[in-house]
Amino acid sequence: MKPITTLFLLSLLSLLCVNCNDVPEQGKLLAKLQGDWVGKGEAAVLIIDQDKMVESQPWLIKDFEPFRLQKEELMMDSIRYRKTEGIKTYRFEIRYKVDYLVGDTLKLIKYGIADPTQQEVLSLQRLKPLGQYELKKLSISSSPCHAACPVFQIEIKGDGNIKFQGESFNDRKGNYKGKLSAPALDLIRMQVDKVDWKQLAESYWEEGSGGQYFRVEMEDQLGQKYSLVTNSTQLKALNILIFRTFKLVAQHELKKVTEALSFSTDLTREHKKQQ
Repeated sequence: MKPITTLFLLSLLSLLCVNCNDVPEQGKLLAKLQGDWVGKGEAAVLIIDQDKMVESQPWLIKDFEPFRLQKEELMMDSIRYRKTEGIKTYRFEIRYKVDYLVGDTLKLIKYGIADPTQQEVLSLQRLKPLGQYELKKLSISSSPCHAACPVFQIEIKGDGNIKFQGESFNDRKGNYKGKLSAPALDLIRMQVDKVDWKQLAESYWEEGSGGQYFRVEMEDQLGQKYSLVTNSTQLKALNILIFRTFKLVAQHELKKVTEALSFSTDLTREHKKQQ
């Protein structure tokens, strides 16, 4: 091969591989980012699963959205829309710069959406299992809200058997049953153990959760039962559990049992009692 041809090919390969060294580093960063991150601020929640994430408010039962890594930036094209009507209402790019990631501590700089010069610093901690709670039974009921919130009731046993009732704003309407896969059940067990159940009160009420509230009941392997009603955005570990459980059940194959609904908890009436 002529020297000039060899030089040309080497130059071409060099141009093609300008960012080759970034690929392994981005893979390492992505692996370190996996998990549930929470901070002190009301909206400081970030759930990262593979190349998708949920930011800010999982208690509104949002969807995972794909993001991309560019050097040390997380970039997501976020679309907000009314799913039932298929109308996109607005779209914007969310950008986070990873300022540092050491162990279970993450610091992000979030760029302003309207004004890129505006910045918000988020200091987050990885949400980890407590090693205190082992699931025997979990039940979650939701109320309607002021928008398109899914109204549902879920029961999960420790062996993975599911009962699901779907009312409004659900892909499934009526009563269903099924069984979680082993990885999905392990994830639910882990999320249950991230909630400090002994420290929870019987009810939490506040504005700003979109008008939806939930009854959550958990029984552990020792027979201890925990129950509360909440629309609080401050119960981050519990909100992530609700979000994860609904999403996993919604993704699983379930067998339809009947169209009839028999919700055991009237959350609307229960809410009025609290006011």
